[in-house]
Amino acid sequence: MTDTIKQLVAGVVASAAFALAPVSDGFAREGREPSGAEFLSTDPLAYLEIPEPNRLLDRLTSDRVQDFLLTIPDYARALDDPRLAEARQVATFVAGQLGTTWEDGIRTLIGGGIVLGIEEADPPRLVLVVTPSDAEFLEKAHATLVSLAREDARGKGEPDPIAEFDHRGIAGFSLSDEEAHAIVDGRLILSNGRAGLTEILDRHLDRGDRLTDAPAFAESRPEGDPLAWAFARVDRLRELDPDRFAGDEPDAGAMLLFGAWLDLIRQTPFATAALDWADDRLALDLSLDAPESGRSEAMARFLPPEGAGAPLPIKVDGLIATINLWRDQEALWQVREELLPPEALQNLAQLDSFAGTFFGGRDFGDSVLDPLGDHWQLVVADQDHEAMDPVPGVKLPAFALVVELDPDRPEFAQRLRVAFQSFLGLVNLGAAETGAPPLMLGSESYKGQTISLATFMPPGPADGDDDQDEPLEVHYRHNFTPSIAELEGRFILSSSVGLTRSLIDAIEADPEAETIDATLFMTADGPALAALVRDNRERLILQNMLEQGNDRAAAERDVTVLATLLQYLGQGTMRLVDTPEHSTLSLEFRLGTLDD
Repeated sequence: MTDTIKQLVAGVVASAAFALAPVSDGFAREGREPSGAEFLSTDPLAYLEIPEPNRLLDRLTSDRVQDFLLTIPDYARALDDPRLAEARQVATFVAGQLGTTWEDGIRTLIGGGIVLGIEEADPPRLVLVVTPSDAEFLEKAHATLVSLAREDARGKGEPDPIAEFDHRGIAGFSLSDEEAHAIVDGRLILSNGRAGLTEILDRHLDRGDRLTDAPAFAESRPEGDPLAWAFARVDRLRELDPDRFAGDEPDAGAMLLFGAWLDLIRQTPFATAALDWADDRLALDLSLDAPESGRSEAMARFLPPEGAGAPLPIKVDGLIATINLWRDQEALWQVREELLPPEALQNLAQLDSFAGTFFGGRDFGDSVLDPLGDHWQLVVADQDHEAMDPVPGVKLPAFALVVELDPDRPEFAQRLRVAFQSFLGLVNLGAAETGAPPLMLGSESYKGQTISLATFMPPGPADGDDDQDEPLEVHYRHNFTPSIAELEGRFILSSSVGLTRSLIDAIEADPEAETIDATLFMTADGPALAALVRDNRERLILQNMLEQGNDRAAAERDVTVLATLLQYLGQGTMRLVDTPEHSTLSLEFRLGTLDD
């Protein structure tokens, strides 16, 4: 039974991955009923609905999507596969018998909507309902396919491939023991076997309890007009197949960042998903309900108070990505024993002791985490590598952590400066042991703000360099000039003094730390990431060959596809909202084009 559940659920997930998407202008059109949901029971394990499949076909066949897919070698090869050409010939022949083209035929057969569900039974029951835009065309197409299949079998001297049966006046058909279907009220109904189909037909004929009669079904429907949406009774799936749906124990880092979300994945009774795919927009909304008992006291500490949330992203030139988080780290420190396994707690004990070295022997929770505010930001931005001296061989972006400080603890910023200098001193001790160049400490004043910084000693001429045809590549360490600054109650720890200056400019221009209604908010610039891939193309190709074992041609294809994908995804955002009742993840891409 477990294997059957896995197969059925995998089918739903595959269908959702292929088809799901929320469109911006509304789901329940006035006067429009869901197509096919009335054939399911009131409490299916999982449900997927594609109200207008032709919109999905429009997206898949659009120039924007095809231009991207054709850059993928496997896709281009698949289009040239002789088996695909043969399938097209068969489809064209069948469509000719029906007086149409195969493209228009498919659109007619699925034009009224597709519903896919899994009902609890032994084995679990698959329910697939396909509604055509023309019921007579469905009847004609089905009869034609049955006739052609039987004629082909007779010509080969084989037995009839299609079994027919009657159930309460409805003609049923079966291609194997694991499939049965019928045409009912102008719709194609398919299940995984004759027993499953007859159960569906009996419920329909007897007008038994239907999914569309369940209040929870109407309540779970998303707002808007999604290309497709789905829900799952995760509590029942977890009971039926705990190995697959119970969830793994998260590692310590993931728990501290996504704790409330990861805990809910393992406990949620109900999940919904909706996807939006317009020509220039791709978005996913995924929501998990909290259990009836609510969140634990420890998990509640991940939730921002009402009216609070993550800080809005800081805008700087060359921005590539941001991570913006609301997190009361000191509150989580107090319940760390409830959140983390023993080995992680041992590492935190070492961190507590290690931090005391830099903070005058103070306790890590009360005296280090407590003075830090709830707003945390990671900023990643491009650098002007050609202006660097020396220019590093591998060009990396700059990144910076921006943290709020408690205004009632003004001395803490100074302690952070001392800790920064002490840490660089330890780095130099390690460099001396390995022969790496040391960091030279310094400071500068920028717009009235003191920036503490460090730079790597520039490389000297290599021994025998005069005999080299080409100069040796400059080490990637020269991407970094570690630096810190503090202003407007915010502390900046950056990998680059250039980014530190840009952040000072941005904070002075907009000193108010505005927030967004989310626990976590992330942004990413796909074209900027694609440019970074192209800048380091040769290094990435060599790394691919070394780590993946590919030849150069395959490695070049992988790197090209990565850059193309990032370019196509355009501007991406991820918003994670946590409340006592549920958690919702919203992922959105403002799609670009390949010539952006």
